Amino acid sequence: MSVLRTIIDKVDLRISLKLAERIWFLPVCVAVLTVGMLCTWLIVSKVDSTMEAELVVQTQLVTSAVNIDRVKSLSGSEADLNSPAYLQLKKQFAQTKKANPKCRFIYLIGRKPDGAVFFFVDNEPVGAENESPAGMLYDDVPNGIRQVFDTKKANTHGPYTDQWGTFISGVVPIIDRNTGETIAILCMDIDAKTWKWDVAVASALPVGLMLTLLIVLVSGITMVIHLDKINVSVRPVQRRLMVPLAVVLLMLVGGFVTVMVIDQQKELNQSSRRKMEAVSYDLKESIKTQSQLLSALENVLHYEVDLIDALKHGTENAC
Repeated sequence: MSVLRTIIDKVDLRISLKLAERIWFLPVCVAVLTVGMLCTWLIVSKVDSTMEAELVVQTQLVTSAVNIDRVKSLSGSEADLNSPAYLQLKKQFAQTKKANPKCRFIYLIGRKPDGAVFFFVDNEPVGAENESPAGMLYDDVPNGIRQVFDTKKANTHGPYTDQWGTFISGVVPIIDRNTGETIAILCMDIDAKTWKWDVAVASALPVGLMLTLLIVLVSGITMVIHLDKINVSVRPVQRRLMVPLAVVLLMLVGGFVTVMVIDQQKELNQSSRRKMEAVSYDLKESIKTQSQLLSALENVLHYEVDLIDALKHGTENAC
């Protein structure tokens, strides 16, 4: 009986040790899984926020190229369908969409005194199935876009679904500089599927590196613990494994940091480039306006001989 009891105790001890190892390994796996999910969420959120900021900048650039006088000349009704301003804006939006294949729709919307939102003009050809002609009501406009009429702040909205599909939109108000009122809102729609795919592609490398780092880290810890329990004679093997393991970890960390730095630098470069383009456009418009003003003044001086004489006498008296 004593021999049988000894055997049973040894078996129970081995079972207890195996259970202890499994119980220890379970919280480690849960912790790694939690850290991995949190890091993945942070990376995807960062990529999504960067893309939203980029969409706002792109929409602002398109808005800066819109002639406000043309927008103000629109009535938001069927009377605009043959107006030169309407046709010119439609052509401009179509060219802009062609330059950006990921953009699905570009359009201007306005708001009536009763709060109803309508379309001024869009990029679709006249008579196309998805065209939103002048004066057409936008009944299912999202509240996030509607609020821009009052907040007057550019932002992104989505994903949301309307009768044309599911989109993420860049939304920029067009404000009358004289009155400060929002006369229209320009929207750029990106298909939600395209947006999600771009987020996934941009997140794949940093997420993959991070998950690989966590897997290697857990594997290394597990290997070290098991080597300690097997035999003292395996310590030379353990020492040989630790060096390449440390090198792999350093390479993964270095690669992860490098990718994040390159991505951040790319974001800054793109933002700077678009801001420079916006400033360049504003400068060209300012020079154009000043040139027109000087040309008008030249015409006035050319025909108003009395004014020229008065200016000459005024200059002589000043001297």
